[in-house]
Amino acid sequence: IEDALWQLKFGFNHHWGNHCIDAMRALHYLWYDGKVAM
Repeated sequence: IEDALWQLKFGFNHHWGNHCIDAMRALHYLWYDGKVAM
């Protein structure tokens, strides 16, 4: 069961970590391409 829980945690972190990186890329593009004045 410990292995299953580790797999679940790793999969969850990996999945949502990818979404966070994608969001950061989008914000970086908007910020540095001059599309958004913040």
